[in-house]
Amino acid sequence: MKVEVYRNLNNGKWSIRDAESKYVLGHAETVVLGHAEFVVHEAGRQRVLKERVKNVHAFIRGTLLDTLRFKPFRGREIRPANYGEWEVLYSIPVTYNPYWTSSFVDAELTEEQIHYADRVVLDTFGRVTANVYAFPKSHTGDFWSMSNIQNIQANVDIILSDRKQKLAKAS
Repeated sequence: MKVEVYRNLNNGKWSIRDAESKYVLGHAETVVLGHAEFVVHEAGRQRVLKERVKNVHAFIRGTLLDTLRFKPFRGREIRPANYGEWEVLYSIPVTYNPYWTSSFVDAELTEEQIHYADRVVLDTFGRVTANVYAFPKSHTGDFWSMSNIQNIQANVDIILSDRKQKLAKAS
């Protein structure tokens, strides 16, 4: 099920809406998405900058994998596509603030834009974690062969080393 998730400023939970109909399906304390795209509508952002009033113009679109403490809105149902346990090779904290940036960014290296992640966890405390290289363990062997995983792990090691250097320079 394709959904769009954004932080609801009124109740402090994550709002989950259907990506096609745009109807709000409900709210949850924690949401897990797969194949996630980080979306910011620039016109909505410009309206926030001009009026200084927040509106829903930024969200994360993806396949709904799981929720915690989901409360349906008007009796609407959700159908999470739970793939079970995931292998996560690389994670980064993500943030968005329309007054600082025009896109979702790495929360520690704010110049690094984030547009896509294999898996995203939106937690109870409002934190967003992008699992940039992640895959369901049950799928190991078909799309994700061990040689693919080893090649990706080598790339992840390079990315992590580069990230450490950038973080050291920033502090």
